[in-house]
Amino acid sequence: MKKLLAFLLALCLLLSLCACGKKAPDPEVGPATETEEDIDGPGGLEDVSDPFVEDMGAYPGELPIGGETASGQIIEVGEEATLEYIGSKIVANDYGDPTLASWFNFYKTGDYEDCAAYCLTVYARQGEEDLWTTSYTYNGVEPDESLYEEVFPGDSLEVCYVYELENLVDPVTFTFNDIWEELEPIELVIDLAEVEKCLDAPEGISGLFKATYLMEGDKTASYEELVESGMAENTYVDLYEDGTGIFCFNGYEYDIIYDAENFYIEDDVYYYTYDGEYFTIEGEDVYYEYIRYEEPEEEPEEEDFVGETVTTKEGYVSITLQKGWYVDEETDHGYTLVLYHEDLGPAKWVKISDPQLTTLEKELEYTQLSMASAEYQEVTFGDNTYQMLYSDTYGPQAYMVAETSTGKAIVIEVRSVPLEDVMDMLESIVIH
Repeated sequence: MKKLLAFLLALCLLLSLCACGKKAPDPEVGPATETEEDIDGPGGLEDVSDPFVEDMGAYPGELPIGGETASGQIIEVGEEATLEYIGSKIVANDYGDPTLASWFNFYKTGDYEDCAAYCLTVYARQGEEDLWTTSYTYNGVEPDESLYEEVFPGDSLEVCYVYELENLVDPVTFTFNDIWEELEPIELVIDLAEVEKCLDAPEGISGLFKATYLMEGDKTASYEELVESGMAENTYVDLYEDGTGIFCFNGYEYDIIYDAENFYIEDDVYYYTYDGEYFTIEGEDVYYEYIRYEEPEEEPEEEDFVGETVTTKEGYVSITLQKGWYVDEETDHGYTLVLYHEDLGPAKWVKISDPQLTTLEKELEYTQLSMASAEYQEVTFGDNTYQMLYSDTYGPQAYMVAETSTGKAIVIEVRSVPLEDVMDMLESIVIH
């Protein structure tokens, strides 16, 4: 795992990396780490004890256990042993894998002393998969060692069976028999939905965290370098409320377990800190920093813009302003509207004149003189038809003349504004 992470990180750093020294974690901040000298990368935490449990013994009775429907069930295995199921919990084994630890009261019957391991055989499976026994250490004690403690006839002892799980969903079926497997097997089914995942995962920490900085040995990668290498989107930690999650490094996913202070990846154990925003994983020569990822809020769909309706003084021309257009000033005693657009600048405008003093013919004659090189063409915007003179000799400019219901003329003058930028506005002009 460590070498794979180092290799993937090195690929990222080929683009642009700079060496960055970083102090080892303060032993007062988190538990000390210790590894063998011939092992690269971070090692497991030496002290994973619960400060609130001084002496656990074989069975941590202070912690909640599960499997309620099976609790108290009696399993009589021949004449030599009887088991009473106490309960189970899901933990991380010594290698960081999801593990079921199940406790029983072992009552020794028969005529001689013996241990549970030599009195009966026990198998566990999930679905069609047989589960492997594994080691689980808590407060310096391996509960499964209780299986090898001798018990005298008439006495009892709490014993623990520890199995590495295939998943956290399917029930686990125990099968019990005598040491020679000559009896009819007895089954006990543990519903994992009833078993508490006793990883002491603190509330409020679950969620998705994206990588912002990675350091392993003398190799570092900043967020900018992760983005440049394409690793930013697929290097993250996704923590679930039950103390499990996914550690994804450049697209490679690993199941993880975390408790109140430890973070387990494959067979590596790290400690972590969380300040409400940043989630950091630390170990020997390793420092990974992630920031909580919040899904961006969806922008509301933009509503159709309905602007203010403005009208010339005499009321023969009215216009509903389109988005971005506004009336900057009114001149000629209110007979003229000068419109500006917030994205075009003050030198570009559209002027609508409604003098009601001249006929269409006279206004066309006047505009013909002002633009001698241009010719009239008939254009239609919306419900209105205009006689237009257009020229781009000194920048786009146009005169558009239309006739009102009284036979008088109105004039729309466009200066330095391309016609396509004012078409929507012209379509909303109403001539009375």
